[in-house]
Amino acid sequence: MALQLYYITDRCQFPGDAQEQEQRLLAKIAECGAAGVEYIQLREKDLETRALEGLAFQAMAALGGTSTKLLINSRTDVALACGAHGVHLPAHDLAASEVRSIFARAGKSEPVIGVSTHSASEVALAEAHGASFAVFGPVFEKNGSTNREGLEQLRRICHPTEAAQPPMPVWALGGITLENARQCVEAGAAGIAGAGFVALAATLPTLGILPAAGLTLLLGVERFMSEIRAVTNLFSNIFATIVISKWMGELKDEQLQLVLNGGSQDLCIEDPELAQHAQA
Repeated sequence: MALQLYYITDRCQFPGDAQEQEQRLLAKIAECGAAGVEYIQLREKDLETRALEGLAFQAMAALGGTSTKLLINSRTDVALACGAHGVHLPAHDLAASEVRSIFARAGKSEPVIGVSTHSASEVALAEAHGASFAVFGPVFEKNGSTNREGLEQLRRICHPTEAAQPPMPVWALGGITLENARQCVEAGAAGIAGAGFVALAATLPTLGILPAAGLTLLLGVERFMSEIRAVTNLFSNIFATIVISKWMGELKDEQLQLVLNGGSQDLCIEDPELAQHAQA
């Protein structure tokens, strides 16, 4: 089964002023859509309603005709106004059943409703109220603190012994990396949710080096990662610089392709610090 991804936005992770951050975020949203990311949650909680609504309209336009679905964090009104596919509800917010009724009264009968959860009981409550899926976390860590029971909790949630039918899809969140993502899928998670990891995973296929179909294989072979750690510092620095530069919008795609095809020895990275790192 292909690994599904759920990108949770945070424009403040990008460099630049407010306008540049917004443009980089929209570029990342478009990139995620092109890479086949299942869901994107627009989670810019500091924005006023008008600014959030404007950004949501632009996010929908950035996704274009892709299959990626845009969810708005908490704000059902903004989701309806911009034509988003649904909402993501924080824990202890309105019940999914109430939000579904609001969408129905507005003439939208099948919204996608995700719910944040932190325990088996919260997942069960979200399912009872008709949520489309739950995001469970933290599986591994949050804010630097390790959750030693998270993976086992995820496994029990995804495989309830008393279930009379297949449980609602549950996505894993918190401290997930290329190395431990496979453990989440093996535990029964429908996919991986997050900001940094998912953005990185969506970036890899767009580099033109790794096909989208190969992403699941990359995530599924842990030995690959141990071998990557053993290669020379030079290769590691170059690869990391390419990925991070692409992620941050500092890499020119045309120049990258030229280098990969042997037409140039100079990789054009606009940020001087990243360029220096590539040569280290």
